[in-house]
Amino acid sequence: MAFAAVFFFAMFLAASWQVAQPVMAQQGRQSIPDLIEGSTARKDLGVFAESLRSVPDALQAMESQRQKPEGVTIFAPTDDSLLAAPESVTQCLRQSPRANEIATAFLLSHAIPGSLPMDALTTKVSQSPNGKFMQPTLAGGDSSLVVIRQAASRYPGANTGIFVDDAQILPDGSNVVTASGLVVHAIDGPILTPHVVQMIDGTLTRSGF
Repeated sequence: MAFAAVFFFAMFLAASWQVAQPVMAQQGRQSIPDLIEGSTARKDLGVFAESLRSVPDALQAMESQRQKPEGVTIFAPTDDSLLAAPESVTQCLRQSPRANEIATAFLLSHAIPGSLPMDALTTKVSQSPNGKFMQPTLAGGDSSLVVIRQAASRYPGANTGIFVDDAQILPDGSNVVTASGLVVHAIDGPILTPHVVQMIDGTLTRSGF
């Protein structure tokens, strides 16, 4: 049974209601959530930032990748795109013994190795066969790959846009954070890899959904 449209925020709430364990930024740098919340380009990424704080394994993996020479790129869904889950689904996932595992996989599906500002991302897409390429995420494994592609934009004023699976980088959402080893783009929906959907489907099925 697939609830793809509502899975993401239910999982987010399940993560956010865990007891947060802060992950300190290394070498005195601001943490990734602090940088996202401090962005002057967009002020509607707070749910994603707070979820990172609440899931230490995911945040630590992103901070560790940020320390590497290639850095990390994060695709952050807007708050509005994360606000539509039935309470019953939320409750189910929050009580699941796999809540933290699901939350970690979900968040890491929004991060890829390499610090790619919009111009670099667009160049990579344009140089790829058929205008798209498969990209590993920090979640790891073949079932956690995403497809980054160029397609017709959902928004007026732009003929095409860059998509990560089904989520589009917003026309005013590119490079909302650029810092040492880090680029953040704002997207208009969550990324649901097959691995994450399978875990959530299993949890909901066992709960009778």
